[in-house]
Amino acid sequence: MISNSKEIQRWKQSFLIEQGKEVHKKRLARGLSIQELSRMIGVHRNTITAIEQGKHDYSSMKEGDL
Repeated sequence: MISNSKEIQRWKQSFLIEQGKEVHKKRLARGLSIQELSRMIGVHRNTITAIEQGKHDYSSMKEGDL
């Protein structure tokens, strides 16, 4: 069990990095550039970059967006 806030933060960061790798892999598999994906879902290209790098929690985005 996760017992303190530092452990929670480390777990969350690890999770975001893994999710970002998955978004990156799926984007490339569909042959999309960062710019194309950002236009498709209506976010700035920097947001896509941050997601792929595990620096942005996109859990508040609508389920079908990514």
